[in-house]
Amino acid sequence: MQITLIMPAYPHGLDTPPLGIMYISAVLKQHGHTVRLVRCNKDKKEVLHEAIKQAEIVGVSLTSQVVVGAVDLVKDIRTISPRAKIIVGGPHAYLFENEVFKQLPQIDYACMCEGEYAMLELANGQSIEKIDGLLWRDGDVVHKNKQRDLIEPLDKLPMPDRDGIRLGNYTLPGSMLTSRGCPFRCAYCVRIFDRKYRAHSPEYVMNEMDTMYHKYSVRDFVMSDDNFAVDVNRAYKLADMIEKKNWKDITIGFGNGLRVDLIMRHPDLIKRYAGIGLKSVSLGVESVIEDVLDATMKDITRDQINGAISILKKHNINYFVYLQVGLPNDKYENLRTTKEWAKKEGITNFSSALTTPYPKTPLWEYVEKHGRFLYPKSEIHKHYPWHNLMNVFPVWDTKEFPAEKRMRALTELRYYAARRLVGSIGILAILRHPAFFEWFIKWLRYAVLGRMLRLKGRSPKP
Repeated sequence: MQITLIMPAYPHGLDTPPLGIMYISAVLKQHGHTVRLVRCNKDKKEVLHEAIKQAEIVGVSLTSQVVVGAVDLVKDIRTISPRAKIIVGGPHAYLFENEVFKQLPQIDYACMCEGEYAMLELANGQSIEKIDGLLWRDGDVVHKNKQRDLIEPLDKLPMPDRDGIRLGNYTLPGSMLTSRGCPFRCAYCVRIFDRKYRAHSPEYVMNEMDTMYHKYSVRDFVMSDDNFAVDVNRAYKLADMIEKKNWKDITIGFGNGLRVDLIMRHPDLIKRYAGIGLKSVSLGVESVIEDVLDATMKDITRDQINGAISILKKHNINYFVYLQVGLPNDKYENLRTTKEWAKKEGITNFSSALTTPYPKTPLWEYVEKHGRFLYPKSEIHKHYPWHNLMNVFPVWDTKEFPAEKRMRALTELRYYAARRLVGSIGILAILRHPAFFEWFIKWLRYAVLGRMLRLKGRSPKP
């Protein structure tokens, strides 16, 4: 069967290979189907339209931030290929279930969890009623099949289909997923996998890295796992296998982060990876205010945050800190404490984003009990902000921390972060950075349009 899998455009320029649809493609090809992969950020419209014309099934991967943009995409798919079956999947389908058929009325199916084998059964002509994890429409009625079991062992999956894309077009071609899921309980996190952690074996990961190294000339590996080192023994074994390769020209990064408490408990693991090429780690700190961390169920402390950063510094590993504005118990006055912490600890590379609630998370329930949504919940998907300088305004607030003050705190913290980064690496380094022009345009849009000032004292506009 002819199948086209599409990743909609990400306005903030996400530049990693679309691993989700690449895994699905690999499974489909393994079983004899013909698959085209299209990344709207990378491929021209002519390529997209031709791929749609050829397809009997068109799959679209959705996060909540791309749904508004995907409305026109799905309309185009239906216009170009009236007979093709359209299926959507990804986190948004899991979160909104039946609602996604109202948001995208042209679709035929939605996959609620892992899509590899649900898509295979669909392509193989399995009866719709028997495909676990599938939502499907019969006229105006949406049916929900029983939940699909998670894929175990994860090694049964083939490696993602890197032949299906132009890997050289991506800034981070070495992105890979060595595990799925996270057993921790952060209030804001979408738990598609029910906090169940599953990992590829070290042998599988090493084989994938070896293939990327020799076949695709990848030298910079980025582990994009939600939580790479849940199984510390697996992490050590993989380090041993990488060392035996004696690769002198590789780098390793943990792009989605390592938990600070894990770093504190296993400093030797960081030392071990530093010896085989670890150059960068992202840290999901989120807040340095103890009662905020407690309310967010992050299960880390400020001392652990500071200690983890010290360990990374000791081994000359670059680190990037993620912070949020507006977590439970947060308030505008915490901004001063956060700035003082960044200055005292020498933090020069960090970002901040608005805390955003999603259905099926403890944070969503928190907003229902202790805050207020600034848009009707049925319309909330239209207003999810990007974690950058565009389309930014809270979708919720509290009396203690109203929307206008959240925007003020976010703006001040971002400008403070920019000043610290420039002071650290110098204005010339910023100007020479390949992403400088994109950064500047976003900053100019934010500063000149004065989104915060225009919306101050007003209700948010749908």
